[in-house]
Amino acid sequence: MAFSQINSFSSSFLHKNPTTTTYDDISSTSLTYWYKFNSGDINSSNRVYNYAKSTYDATANSGASIDTSTYKTGSGSLYVNGGSYVWIDPFTSTLTGITIACWFKITTSGWARLFDFGNNSTSNNILFAMNGIPSVYRGTGENQPGSIGTYADGNWYHIVWTLSASSVTNCTWRIYINGIQIYTASNYYPNAVSRSRCYIGKSNWSNDPSTTGYIDDFRYYTRAISASEALQLYNHTK
Repeated sequence: MAFSQINSFSSSFLHKNPTTTTYDDISSTSLTYWYKFNSGDINSSNRVYNYAKSTYDATANSGASIDTSTYKTGSGSLYVNGGSYVWIDPFTSTLTGITIACWFKITTSGWARLFDFGNNSTSNNILFAMNGIPSVYRGTGENQPGSIGTYADGNWYHIVWTLSASSVTNCTWRIYINGIQIYTASNYYPNAVSRSRCYIGKSNWSNDPSTTGYIDDFRYYTRAISASEALQLYNHTK
């Protein structure tokens, strides 16, 4: 597998209530999940508000909460305390491209997860671990390039991971940290299957560390956003 890695890289949302219109900073085309994690975005049933669909379609588990004192955009962030997490309702990925983006401020290193979307361990997972390893499983077969760098140091970072849809076995991955592309490679594209264990802040592997820290402005697009959009997204929310 040929790849290149670039080693160098270098609050401003107006809060809206879940019942009001929201405005994106880049094109909202194909924006499917947008968890701002603002104050009030977890209701009394622990359901989490998705601004892209104007509905509650995820669940805060084991004490996952909105922290209104430490956040990057809006009026709050998701706090996971080493065992808590958000579980998104089952969804089916598409063959039109994928972008996953968010801010994070995490102190747990190793295989602790920023996110892990799959059906169990080694079952069609799309994941990013805090040792800097992104992975895609097509069924039980894994494609991962090794670490792109470690960011579990308690500072805020913005990540954008795009996967183009040119070919299921030869798609282009691009990863941006703080608006700068640090990695590109030809890798697997995820199977277009339903995933029922879609976690923010939790691994599908029971022996992996639990994540502690903050996650903000989590987005999932069913398209690969451009490099200029990745930079614009970082600049708008930093």
